Amino acid sequence: MAYEKGRKRKGTAKSNKAEPMPMEDWEAEEDLRAVCRASLVNKDPERMKKCQALAKKKLEESKKRLDEAEAMVEMGTD
Repeated sequence: MAYEKGRKRKGTAKSNKAEPMPMEDWEAEEDLRAVCRASLVNKDPERMKKCQALAKKKLEESKKRLDEAEAMVEMGTD
């Protein structure tokens, strides 16, 4: 559920549960496109393998950046 920046959430002060903002038409269209693309990828094993390989590569890059950031924090706290 999307919340737009700058828009206040509906609800009462007593409620801790935030109510989602109504979905805009463009958001529904984007979601529909994503679902259609996902179903095409699921049906094509070669395409799925490429997606999975890219996801693995990006995850490894992300972990590397996290490790580098943690090392920099450690150097700064000595």
